[in-house]
Order: sequence, then C-alpha cells, then structure tokens
Amino acid sequence: MNAASAILLDGYVLRTDCTEEDLVRYPNRFRDADGAATWEKLFAIVNKLEDSDPTFSFRGFQQLDLRRS
Repeated sequence: MNAASAILLDGYVLRTDCTEEDLVRYPNRFRDADGAATWEKLFAIVNKLEDSDPTFSFRGFQQLDLRRS
C-alpha cells in the first residue's frame, strides 16, 4: 500500500493499517452495505442492455486501465 500511494501521490506515502487479508484484488470487488443497492441497480441495467442489444458489452469497461501513465 505504501508503494501504491507513493506512485499515485507523487511520492507521498499515505499510511494505512490494512493487512494482506484486507486487500481486494481484481476481479473481486469491495462491497459494503452502503453501496449494495446502487450496484444492484447498475448491474440490472447493464444486464438488460446486454440482453437487448447484442452489440453492447460492458465487459470492455471492466478491462479499462485507469492508472496514471
């Protein structure tokens, strides 16, 4: 986590108290009760779009690399 914060924050190390067990890695997602309803709605919409339009695919968005270059 220290290395990741230093990369993203121009050398500033953001201290954390997480352990290896706390980390969430792709393809898993962090989920908490506060955001559950929103994500359920979003994926219901995406599933409808994918079912109704064979040219639409959300899978491409899941592969986007949003890291700084």
